[in-house]
Amino acid sequence: MNLVESTISVNTLSFELQPMANMDPIARTSLHSEVTARLRSLIVESQIKPGERVPELEISKELGVSRTPIREALKVLASEGLVELLPLRGAVVKSF
Repeated sequence: MNLVESTISVNTLSFELQPMANMDPIARTSLHSEVTARLRSLIVESQIKPGERVPELEISKELGVSRTPIREALKVLASEGLVELLPLRGAVVKSF
């Protein structure tokens, strides 16, 4: 059997994609944005009360993330006026 005899002919398939109705694109949010949103809701819903320290370690374990995105989120929330960042003490929820 030579090379010519072993060659298989392949028919190309063609198809046309139909537009899908009512399909929104998948949201691609960053980890830091998701953590910020969750911390914000904890504060606004008073699950972390005004004057309380934000328990970074507990929240990081509950969300399954490291403390870095928690700290990034706290910086955002501090700029929004929801928490106060205290040196050597962590973040405290502001009264509003």
